[in-house]
Amino acid sequence: MVYPDTGFLRNRKIGKEFSLKTKKPVMTRQTNLVLSAFTAATLLFSVQACKKVASDDLKDTVPYHQEYSVDYNKNTGKTSAAAQFRVRDANGSKVELNNGASVTANSKSPSSLQLVPGVYSWTFDELVDVSFELTKNSGNKLVNTVAKTDIGDIAFSSNFPAVASKASGFTFNWAGDALVSGETLTVKITGTPSSSSIDPNVEKTVTSGQVTISSSDLDKFAPGTLKVTMERRKNVLLDVKDDTANGDIELTIKTEKDLALN
Repeated sequence: MVYPDTGFLRNRKIGKEFSLKTKKPVMTRQTNLVLSAFTAATLLFSVQACKKVASDDLKDTVPYHQEYSVDYNKNTGKTSAAAQFRVRDANGSKVELNNGASVTANSKSPSSLQLVPGVYSWTFDELVDVSFELTKNSGNKLVNTVAKTDIGDIAFSSNFPAVASKASGFTFNWAGDALVSGETLTVKITGTPSSSSIDPNVEKTVTSGQVTISSSDLDKFAPGTLKVTMERRKNVLLDVKDDTANGDIELTIKTEKDLALN
């Protein structure tokens, strides 16, 4: 496999990328089948989507596409942040930082529990501004900062009901700063399905100050507790790009409430 911008071949096995066993499979009468074209195409897509390269295998002049996210949870009072980097653009190989390359958020190292290689994450116990500092192997530092005030606030108005009827649905207003260009507001409803074979969850994009949940939206829920989540989202530009590479910071603020469904 040729890794972009390394200038040499890297002898990396698919097994190392995906933790697949390299042992010869045991074939039974049932499994002695030819790999279908669909399965092969799916595997090829997975390989392409999961490509990654170590930062010290790249030339110092190779720019990183920077992808950051900051999530504010008003119910828990916590801030979650994440970062990942790609070679040159959003479609480039994912970069794993090593040998002196690093990223911090508010001068804090990322969590040691790295669920996805190349994705770095943090949790803060307050709703805080976040400053990301990327240090490349060359020693070059790129600092990008977002403030909580970069995204408007959101809250449930006082007319949010404590109880709702499946037959009637319900409406409520949301409170906060008016949506601006590039912002979205989504309402999600989760609860117990009326049947194990269906997914009743509802997701709606809100464009006005009032949210309407119809009886048909509630039809697949069983009576009980519903969780209503509002998420406000926007993307902001980077303060500092890496040469010609772009990127952005995705901001989300969310709040949720429960109600009883009869």
